[in-house]
Amino acid sequence: MEKPVVFLSHSSSDRLLLGRLKEALVRLTNGVVDFFLSSDGQSIRLGTNWVYSIEEALGACELMLIFISPAAAKSHWIYFESGYAYSKKIEVVPVGILGQDISMLKPPLSLLQGFNLRDASSFGNIPTLINTKYKYSFPTTIAEDEYRSLFLSAEGHLWGSRAEFLKSFAFHGLDTAKSGMTVTIEEYFARNKVEYAVAEGANYGRPWTRIDLNGISIQFQHYDESDSFDIDVDPYFWQKAFPQVREILDQFSSRLVDKPQFSIHLQGCSIAVREAHRILPRLKAQGVSLQKDGHFTYKSVTTFWLDREKRYEENGESYEADPIVNFVTALEDLDIDSILPVIELLFDSRIVEEGYAHVFEY
Repeated sequence: MEKPVVFLSHSSSDRLLLGRLKEALVRLTNGVVDFFLSSDGQSIRLGTNWVYSIEEALGACELMLIFISPAAAKSHWIYFESGYAYSKKIEVVPVGILGQDISMLKPPLSLLQGFNLRDASSFGNIPTLINTKYKYSFPTTIAEDEYRSLFLSAEGHLWGSRAEFLKSFAFHGLDTAKSGMTVTIEEYFARNKVEYAVAEGANYGRPWTRIDLNGISIQFQHYDESDSFDIDVDPYFWQKAFPQVREILDQFSSRLVDKPQFSIHLQGCSIAVREAHRILPRLKAQGVSLQKDGHFTYKSVTTFWLDREKRYEENGESYEADPIVNFVTALEDLDIDSILPVIELLFDSRIVEEGYAHVFEY
């Protein structure tokens, strides 16, 4: 009896992720199902005609999972491959990955029933589809750490086509009581045997202290009437660092004036459009609305506004530099995968553009 074939359609830029995902599916199905992946070096043998191999695989399969990342959504080949499969009466299921929301796709893919792959629970949709299609009873759950390992590589987390513009995920907080947060956090690290380094200095008469550890930097600014802190997390290490960030913020929770502000800091780009009346028409068709306070809400769930990082010249003059996207979200509800589509929207609508055309504005 021949194995059923499941075709894994994807963008070539996502081949490393899909290679790991295929391996996980082979393990989960005990090798009973043949998963065709054109980029793995196995599904298409060296020296063979790759177009013919793809046509042969499509002729043998009854189910195609088309993995749509931000990069794949811009690929003409993805639409051609899925359209060809659909015309052959193959069941085609779009799967949103790396922050891509399939509800934002254009026809014909938007007309197909699919799902977003954002956590271990949603991963269960894949074996469920296979079980339903081929009358199997494979497990439909995987461990959270196994799911996370799929989206981690040696280079770090894969955030899709805009990854190069992600500088840091950051939290900002204010301590008006000047209650010694620096000492508190150093004591916490010592108790838990966390490796860290401390640096101190002053900018224009304002002292600062920075504590660095694996994937995380905490900088305290010391003012006469208050202290503030900024926690910057390297996006490549977000999945591993975020639990520790939670613990760090727990040490500060009783001393903060307000809840920490979460933001995504960008690099290698600039804000081309800042005024609300110009931003709104560019985003309104994508489910973005304007609030009275000037903030924007995406799909009635995610609230955000734009800002720019302030930097200083040697003479003390300040200027606004890299873009910052601030979000209104509670720490317990923070889900990076659900707010990254906002970054995509800002680039796609040319509100944020690659390059530094608007950096030096005094």
